Amino acid sequence: MPVKCEVCTAAMNEWEIGHGNILYRCPECGHIRRDLTVCRAGARDHAYGGGESYDRLRNNLTFKRMMRLLKKHRIDPRVVFELGFGGGLILRKFLDKGMDVSGVERNMLEIEIDADVRKRGTLYFAEAEKFEFPPDSFDLVYGIHLVEHLDDPSKVFDGSYRALRNRGMIYLITPAGDSTGLRRYGDAWWNLEDPTHLRFFSEDSITRALGKAGFKRVIVRRPIWDSMTLEINSLLRRKKHDEKKGVLNGKLSPLVHLALLPWALSARALFPKFRSSLEVVAFKE
Repeated sequence: MPVKCEVCTAAMNEWEIGHGNILYRCPECGHIRRDLTVCRAGARDHAYGGGESYDRLRNNLTFKRMMRLLKKHRIDPRVVFELGFGGGLILRKFLDKGMDVSGVERNMLEIEIDADVRKRGTLYFAEAEKFEFPPDSFDLVYGIHLVEHLDDPSKVFDGSYRALRNRGMIYLITPAGDSTGLRRYGDAWWNLEDPTHLRFFSEDSITRALGKAGFKRVIVRRPIWDSMTLEINSLLRRKKHDEKKGVLNGKLSPLVHLALLPWALSARALFPKFRSSLEVVAFKE
């Protein structure tokens, strides 16, 4: 029975990406679905793929980026909501700026939540697809590497739209299913290491999906700074490693990153399609 695209309903094609692993790719909008029975993954036994410091760096860069975009679009973010807040590291930054913070998390990572965020924020523990979003409540809703994990992202997009106030903004970062890296590295592509990565949006498919939810002015970029070591980690995955712990757990990984990061960033600067993530901004108008 053909697999239908969850975005545009077209019949998806099987795409063999190496060593018998298959992804389903939509010929119309470029959306990608993953079935773990035909596209294997190592079972990570930790929250950050082996390197919490990398996640903290990304959170800092992401927060600064969101603040710049809010200022650019003249949005005063008095109340913000995070989809999948994890340890609350980004919520804490908004809290320190004097904003009211809320978020939903199904607590799958089993990590400690920032004490101030737990005490002063409004936190919900549930699957985002089943969460009852309060209508017209937030100036900003954001999710950082969250939508690729969802069972039904359309429900979360619909709920986020309802939850935003007029002129509110949604901000998402998610792996780019239309990146050159996926074609180049195939089944060694680092985003496939995580067994909870169930889909990869393309620029076209994320634009369509948010449009269906009601969002206007969907803007998609490819940030050079997100997941900066992905190409390096994809090379490392081609070598023998402990899949349960992931390539970031390797003793030599930091040295390899240090040596090859200038090459990886240069490739991204010259060839933007190598950038492994989509940065998505859209508005409720």
